[in-house]
Amino acid sequence: MDLATPGLHALGKPDLWSASLLGKISHDLVTGDNSYVRPMVGVGVTRVLRNAYGESGAGGANLQVEKEWDTFVSLHPAIEFGGEHALEDSTLLRPYLRLGLTRFLSDNDRHITASLQGAPAGVEPLHGSHQVGQYLRRRLLGLDVLTKKGATVRLDYTGQFSSHSSANAVWVKLSMPF
Repeated sequence: MDLATPGLHALGKPDLWSASLLGKISHDLVTGDNSYVRPMVGVGVTRVLRNAYGESGAGGANLQVEKEWDTFVSLHPAIEFGGEHALEDSTLLRPYLRLGLTRFLSDNDRHITASLQGAPAGVEPLHGSHQVGQYLRRRLLGLDVLTKKGATVRLDYTGQFSSHSSANAVWVKLSMPF
């Protein structure tokens, strides 16, 4: 955080921990020789702990941030479209597209409470919150490549979007028998 005094910066190291439990059911509907539609629904619970921490480097303007627990309960309906295509060397290509929604069934605001280290006794702490939105639109686009020798490569793009935020991720996973 930059403060009014030039060259003065407050630095802090928040420590976050989370645990999640997600259950999902789905059913594959074969729509052709090499394609499917997979409707699915999931329910999840996530518990997030942000430990208390203090900033340093800015004297009395440093913040002392209080410990905070947040719990999020969510519903995840989605539909996936995919298929399988064999190449001449027996390699299988499995493209897929998943479109879904995350609906938070609980309050989805992130809260923070902090005090200025230099504040006089009796001054109330600062309260803030960040709204992510009750709905996240989700899309996932991927390709699995399965080789004749048993190796699998998964390429994946995932995007989550709400009225207040967005997140994008790209990843690659390689699995090989040994």
